[in-house]
Amino acid sequence: MSLFVCPLCGKSNSTRRYDPRSLELDVKARNLKGRGRGKGFIVVNEWSILEGDPKWLKGMGQRLLDVVALFQEHDVVSTDEIRARFGLEENEEEQQEEAQEEEESYTVNDSGSEEEMEKQVGAIADAIDLDPEAIPGDTSFERLEKAISLLINEFLSATAIEE
Repeated sequence: MSLFVCPLCGKSNSTRRYDPRSLELDVKARNLKGRGRGKGFIVVNEWSILEGDPKWLKGMGQRLLDVVALFQEHDVVSTDEIRARFGLEENEEEQQEEAQEEEESYTVNDSGSEEEMEKQVGAIADAIDLDPEAIPGDTSFERLEKAISLLINEFLSATAIEE
């Protein structure tokens, strides 16, 4: 193999001379000026666009996430490496304590609250074409939390398909 194609931009790169660790970690734009017919170009101006036009950066950011997901899928990077790199370390014990505190802090303020939460669970289930009884949980609050989570996941899936 003498060339590979960058999954981010589609540019072909020589396998002998390409070392991504040697590149500056920035997103730059350049103005070029021609040297004359067949003599190439010179860089007139170069600047970082990280503080600039978000439309370019949003597209690149989404593509970078796609590339990271691709690399994770093919075991180029692990989920643990991703979590460590972005400070997303999961502490299951902390999460369980927070969930328990949240559940304990939940109180029914009036007799209609349980009923109202079940109505919301039903409305969300209808919106995502799901049987309300299929939504798990021991309390109405847990069922509503799960229903909201399912609704968010459905929305994110639909958004990803549209893009």
